[in-house]
Amino acid sequence: MSESVNLPRREIAEAGALRALAHPLRWRLLRELVVHGPATATALAERVDESPSNCSWHLRQLAKHGFVEEAEGGTGRQRPWRFVLQATSVAEAGDDPETAHAREALLDFLRQRDLQELRAWEATQHREPSAWREAAVVADANYVWLSAEELAAFTTALTELIHQHLTPRVGRVDPAHRPPGSRPITFTAWAVPAGPPHEEAGRPATDPPGEEDDDAGD
Repeated sequence: MSESVNLPRREIAEAGALRALAHPLRWRLLRELVVHGPATATALAERVDESPSNCSWHLRQLAKHGFVEEAEGGTGRQRPWRFVLQATSVAEAGDDPETAHAREALLDFLRQRDLQELRAWEATQHREPSAWREAAVVADANYVWLSAEELAAFTTALTELIHQHLTPRVGRVDPAHRPPGSRPITFTAWAVPAGPPHEEAGRPATDPPGEEDDDAGD
């Protein structure tokens, strides 16, 4: 069976949609739907230790912004919900303060979530089979001096790897497409400038004391 999936692309730019995702319970509900497939609010409530009515309300908020949808079968709280499979990205910050604030709140939430998952792995990896310990990777290369062109080339190469190894397998959100023994994998990467350009790195913040006075006296 081919794993190639042409996903609809969506750039999240509306403040309401950004806020809808920046919520711990909603992320737990989304994760349950991604990992285990469609489920009712009642079934999800048992898994996340919340009331069915509360889960139902949050699912409706996610549905309002297009992140989940009703699946076939059932009525009321017994109707199943499913995750909407789409390639999403967060739009760049615009001029609207409300949207910019919602965007930053979501990105901060996602960064904290990623760190929590990394810490959970680090705390439990000693109990994992050697195959998974050897396959996992946590790497960093701090303060590698690159030009903008070199960083762009690295970003292009990394993006190509993502498209080669990860993107074709996003269809595995459907449990029927998952190979035996597969597990959900979280991938996070960033490569951003961490200081001033080389020409400014060793430059004093101000001229040495007295230098300006000496020049003025010539």
